Amino acid sequence: MVQKVIVAPGEVIVLVKGKEVTRVLERGTHYVFGRQRVERYHLAEKFIPRNMTLQVALQSEVLKSMLNEVDVSQSEVGLVSEKNRLIQVLTSGTHAFWKSELAPEVTVVSMAEAETCNELPVEWLDRLVTSMHVRKVMVERGEVGLLWKDGEFVRTLNAGVYRFWKNNQDLVIKTVSTRIETVNLNGQELLTKDKAAVRLNYTLTYKVNDPKVAVEAVANISEYLYKKIALAIREVASGLSLEDLLAAREKANDQIVKLIQANTALVGIDILDGGLIDVILPGDVKDILNMVLIAEKEAQANVIRRREEMAAVRNSLNSAKLMDENPVLFRLKELELVERISGKVGALNVSGSGEVLEQLRKLISSE
Repeated sequence: MVQKVIVAPGEVIVLVKGKEVTRVLERGTHYVFGRQRVERYHLAEKFIPRNMTLQVALQSEVLKSMLNEVDVSQSEVGLVSEKNRLIQVLTSGTHAFWKSELAPEVTVVSMAEAETCNELPVEWLDRLVTSMHVRKVMVERGEVGLLWKDGEFVRTLNAGVYRFWKNNQDLVIKTVSTRIETVNLNGQELLTKDKAAVRLNYTLTYKVNDPKVAVEAVANISEYLYKKIALAIREVASGLSLEDLLAAREKANDQIVKLIQANTALVGIDILDGGLIDVILPGDVKDILNMVLIAEKEAQANVIRRREEMAAVRNSLNSAKLMDENPVLFRLKELELVERISGKVGALNVSGSGEVLEQLRKLISSE
């Protein structure tokens, strides 16, 4: 049996009989005698034998002499590139490529140190992230990243993109916000010193000034501050009566902030501001306070009213005294009253004896 085989440029043909490689045919026309399997391979591709393992195929001295063996250990990765473009990633094991100008370039890179991957082109790193060989970490603006390696703190990461080999090193990366943040505590129920039940709403603004200390000391910063606010409010409010709490909210708030700062200063957190937003009273207490407020306002109104009445009486007494001492002033007052009365009268009918007319004439005439 004779087969005519044509090998095109960029190809080779491997002749296999059973599980043994008999010949390797390069470019040109060839004739194959006997029953042999014809396997066609491209020189630009990785050699992956058919129907046998690579180890068995490499037992052929002819085939082995035409291949480059690439050994990749557990702590390494093989990068197959063509024209500076990553086309394949090789995992641990033995790989083979043809000894040809068409064959791609293979680079074996160590993954022993996690951060050495950053020496590679960014485009390659993105491909390695997809193939699960590289871990990608993004640190946003207003944040810092903290890097631990095998339980030991390494360094702080500023805003940016970072990539690390996925190796046997234990890497821990935590991001912490360094922006001004807010924690709100709503509806905190407690009893004042005089046993009045109230609910308080409180807001706190803070900033992490030492991210490493904060992360190592506190598992969850927001939750930690929430609990510290609740404890501080309970301690301060329970020592004040309801009246004092309502009348001196600023003073109470200063005490609350100082109590919180005493704890947070040790864990790398700055307290910038805090404030009692609302003091919510039960319905019955609110009604009582409204009644008290109404009574206070009515009492103030009565005081003002009495003060005005006393002033009016005092003015009347002074006027009477002046008119008693000065007849001309008394006469002017009479004329003022007559003018005021006559200005409000449309028509005046007078009936009676002549004495009435004479009295009216005397009233409006000068002496």
